[in-house]
Amino acid sequence: MDDSVTGRWDARVDGLLSRELEDVLGWAATTIGVVLLAIVGMVPVIVAVLMGIVGIAVGAVVLIAAHSRQGRGAGHGVIAIIFSAVGVLTALVLSMTAFLTMSITSGAGEADSGTAVGPIPTLGPSAVGEVVRLVPQSAAASTTAPPVSDGGGVVSFEAMKALDGDASTAWRTVGDGVGETITVAFGRPVRLAGIGVIAGYASTDNASWVDRFGQNGRVASARFTLDDGRATDVTFLDSPQLQTFELTGDTTALQMTILSSTPGSSPYTAVPEVEFYGWQG
Repeated sequence: MDDSVTGRWDARVDGLLSRELEDVLGWAATTIGVVLLAIVGMVPVIVAVLMGIVGIAVGAVVLIAAHSRQGRGAGHGVIAIIFSAVGVLTALVLSMTAFLTMSITSGAGEADSGTAVGPIPTLGPSAVGEVVRLVPQSAAASTTAPPVSDGGGVVSFEAMKALDGDASTAWRTVGDGVGETITVAFGRPVRLAGIGVIAGYASTDNASWVDRFGQNGRVASARFTLDDGRATDVTFLDSPQLQTFELTGDTTALQMTILSSTPGSSPYTAVPEVEFYGWQG
């Protein structure tokens, strides 16, 4: 490129991007990349990808401008592009991993590591009696999100909404739900055979037709503790379908504690359905 062309390009860059603006954009691009790496596992994939695209684009502009006139922003541009690209790749890998894998594990703290894991027994006659769906007498949650209006009326989210057999209702809590609990009491001794959970709000808003599953946070893993302290940790697939696992033991109550969650676009986490299977005491 001859001197006249280079001179015209430098003049054009100087006209569009002052050195002060170059510095500001350089710091902004670097900040985007750093923040993206820090929160990539805590925000929806689409948010991470969009942040990465913006970071890469701004970093590229700063890098081109700095290179054209030997400015000070080249380092910022390179760092922003690298960090943003790594953030995007990390978000995509985490998303694919969550979609393709589901593991169910038993054993943590006082957990019964000898419990077999697999499909729940078929409802009906068994060697020890009739396997039925067990209906708790009551339920209590550590926290409950406030009611909202969805155009069809006021929707509430108390704990019993997770036990009513209706996937369009849910227990919902504010935030990511980690550490929050829902405790059910059967009011009688029961022998558990297994549990079924819908780990995300499998419904559609009646007014806006927004998919509530993606809108709300979903339970990624939870601990189920019997009244004698035995616990089973379970990891769920990010799916609106009912997921079942084997959990055996005699109890009169059970507590579900959220260990981790997949964020949605709203600051809530919802559990629409928890089912219990076993034998009446």
